[in-house]
Amino acid sequence: MPLTERLYEKSQASVNSAPPPTVSATVTPTPTVTPSISITPSVTPSVSITPTVTPSISVTPSVTPSTSVPTYYYVANIYGCTRDNANQPSCGQFIGQTTIANGAPGTGTFTVGKYYSGSANIVYQPIGISTSYSSPVIVANAVSFSNCALACSASLV
Repeated sequence: MPLTERLYEKSQASVNSAPPPTVSATVTPTPTVTPSISITPSVTPSVSITPTVTPSISVTPSVTPSTSVPTYYYVANIYGCTRDNANQPSCGQFIGQTTIANGAPGTGTFTVGKYYSGSANIVYQPIGISTSYSSPVIVANAVSFSNCALACSASLV
């Protein structure tokens, strides 16, 4: 090694004779405060009342059978009876409607849609049960016919 270099090292060794001090860091922890929340549940008691049910018994009225015959009233179309040129009975024109009853008064039934001969060249055709019960025409002849002309032949005799 050259001389200058040795001198330099020697001078450096005299300057650095003491070892460098050790630096150590001291950490002092700072305490942290974490708030805590405490929940206390609140219980409200509830009272349930069950009502007492007392059964009751009701008496259903008994039905007493009737000995009378039910009364039937009918709405009926009215047709007039005529004779044609050959003197044969024929069903005339529609006259209107009325309430009729079979028998004395209304003790029998009619067949809806059939034809029944009445008095004075009249034929009745029941078309339904009547809701009006005032002054029905009593039709005593309970023989039914399938068409108006046949009923007229019985009415024109």
